[in-house]
Order: sequence, then structure tokens, then C-alpha cells
Amino acid sequence: MITRDRARAYADGARQGAPDAIQVADRVHLRQPLAEALDQVLNAHGNTLEAVHEALRQVPVARPDGPVAMPVPPPPLPRTAQDLAHPRQARRRALPQQIWAFHQQGWPGWAMAQPLGIGKHTVFRALRMETVPERKRRTDRGRSLLTPYPPALLERWKAGCREALCLFRELQPRGSSGS
Repeated sequence: MITRDRARAYADGARQGAPDAIQVADRVHLRQPLAEALDQVLNAHGNTLEAVHEALRQVPVARPDGPVAMPVPPPPLPRTAQDLAHPRQARRRALPQQIWAFHQQGWPGWAMAQPLGIGKHTVFRALRMETVPERKRRTDRGRSLLTPYPPALLERWKAGCREALCLFRELQPRGSSGS
């Protein structure tokens, strides 16, 4: 009996060296894919599992008139845009180092894309660049084609005009370039 990992080279070597031997995977290599799959599930559904766990920890409250009620937890605090952006920014900054680490190990560009969760063109673009360029911020942030017209729009809205086409036609003579 030969215990081995799951690599094809070991299977071929065991088959050539001991053709009558029974090949089995060792415990570590049997558990590794299971642990990886479990990590993926927990990462993908961690919030849901935490909510279920929290619900199970709730103690029922007996009401004086007989029925049992479950307390309802307060809704979670909303996350700010900055809180949501921070992990994305950190991942974006770490991505080129991960790509170059794979490249130095001899991985072809197309094969790097899948484990990193990106497109192959992103991999090839990162391999052509020395550093990660900073993202350009929008120059028109907070402005729209309607920025000059809120007082007029609000006045017409209060007057009962709720049709977008009517409001659009009234803004055109005032210089609106919208379509």
C-alpha cells in the first residue's frame, strides 16, 4: 500500500515502481480540498450564517397572554462607502504582486486569471506595467446636466407637473443640453 498526495506524477511513479500496490491518498491531502471548499462557503455565506447563529441564540419571551415571541434584533448599521471601498482598494493594490508571484513561478498568463478571480486581459496588462496606476477620479463628481435647474424643476413639481417629457421640454429653452 502506498500513501501519496494527489499529484499525477506521484501516481505515475507509484504505478511504475510498484504496479501491484494499492494507492491511497494520505489524510492531509484528503482534508485539504474539503478545507478549501469549506473556506469558500464560509467566506461567501459568512454573514448569513452569523445571522442564523444570532437568531438561534435568541431566547423566546413568554408573553403574559400566553404566546411565545422571539425578540427581533435591530438592523445592522449601514456601512459607509469608505468602509466598503477599503477592502477593494487593498485587493486592487495587492493584485500586481500576486500576478508577479505567479509569473515568477512560471505560470502562464491565462492560468493566473482564474485563481485570482480576474480576466486574462487584466493579467497581461499587469505584466506589462511596472506599477499599479492610481485610479482617476471623476472630474464631474456631484454635477449633472440638471445642476443649474433645481429651483425651476422644484417649482414646476410643486405646481403639479410630474411628467418627465413636459419638464424636459421646459428646460430646453433655458439652455439644457440633456436629451
